Amino acid sequence: MYADDLARRLAWTLFDEGPRALEVPGFERLISTMVNFASKRNAQDSQVSVDELFEDLNRAWARSCRRRVTDILMDLRKTKAEAEDHL
Repeated sequence: MYADDLARRLAWTLFDEGPRALEVPGFERLISTMVNFASKRNAQDSQVSVDELFEDLNRAWARSCRRRVTDILMDLRKTKAEAEDHL
């Protein structure tokens, strides 16, 4: 995912198109959940559990109305094992 700068390009696509694809409140909720999950303060699910993260990812994927965002969210929905390893 980091080859050819793909991760950065996907993040920019999500940032640029996410508010339109998910409406601003839905996009802000998703970004907040993702940031809090990735935070070092989230050790041991203290802020956001893996299940909460994936509930938000699934909700955003179901509501997305822009193909590029929908595709990114679909790929992220397949990363539960990696998310569990992160914690």
